[in-house]
Amino acid sequence: WVVDPAKWPAGLDPLIAHVRGLGMEFGLWVEPEMISPDSELFRAHPDWGLVDPHHDPVRARHQLVLDLTNPGAFEHIRQSLCSL
Repeated sequence: WVVDPAKWPAGLDPLIAHVRGLGMEFGLWVEPEMISPDSELFRAHPDWGLVDPHHDPVRARHQLVLDLTNPGAFEHIRQSLCSL
């Protein structure tokens, strides 16, 4: 999940403040372990998909599962979540 600076130039802080001002808690659901084969991330790092050399790639809802044992994939997810 990436905040689009064109749509949210101040980040999510104004939205979070508005939601809290309404007396609610703000939450954001993300699914960082999944990757679309049609995404820029997958095109840049096809080796980050979880695979078994004896079977087809593991897919769920037309997505691949990221191999979080791969240090590059893990660090990408860690940085992405920390930047939210």
